[in-house]
Amino acid sequence: MAFVGRLWRLALSAESWIIVNGPAISTWDDLVWEDNVGREGDGGFRAREFGNNQIGDGYFEWSGTWEDLGLRPGSIIKQITANITSFDFRTEQTGTATIINGPLELRDGAGILRAELIPDLWTSDQDWTTRQMPSSVSIANDPSTTPIKIRQNLIGFTGSGGFGNAAQAWHDNFQIGVFAVMEIPVAKEFNLIRRSQFLTEKPTKFDAAKESDFSSDRNGILSTRRGTDR
Repeated sequence: MAFVGRLWRLALSAESWIIVNGPAISTWDDLVWEDNVGREGDGGFRAREFGNNQIGDGYFEWSGTWEDLGLRPGSIIKQITANITSFDFRTEQTGTATIINGPLELRDGAGILRAELIPDLWTSDQDWTTRQMPSSVSIANDPSTTPIKIRQNLIGFTGSGGFGNAAQAWHDNFQIGVFAVMEIPVAKEFNLIRRSQFLTEKPTKFDAAKESDFSSDRNGILSTRRGTDR
């Protein structure tokens, strides 16, 4: 087993994460990367929804391969384990607002859900805290080049009773960690290939040569006549 992983500090930019705000009938008023809103005082993601009975719906998503997380090329991933994958967040609410934070998901390259890494959490006022993946997730022998997506969902409800209601959330320091069996399934196949090439190449080279260029001693070992004709 070996650890690989990647941390997105989001300090200076969204770092290849995309922000999807919608569907159109329930977009956040703001769903952006912004400077000076992260846990360390630098950049992070911010979401805000204001008003009476309003819904903000959207997600942050990263796309790449297991190799982009640090997995060695040619290896096979078996499992994502608990207490490695995490993110930081805080939330605020005014009035009856609330936020559904998550779930954090693993999806395939086409966006189809493969596994839930961190379940959703209903929050109102929450100071900065870290959420970690609670249990291991098995992976079905993915090659290191398998396309994947990491998606953080986020929904906000402002609630009823006043247009001063507000739901706000901030996210920072996404970390995806993997404990994987680092297999390199190359050596056995390589040896078989080389043996096959040896068995086919030797007759081919001999057949292409002139038979008169070769002689054999009493043990059947081939040698060229050219070396003895001088």
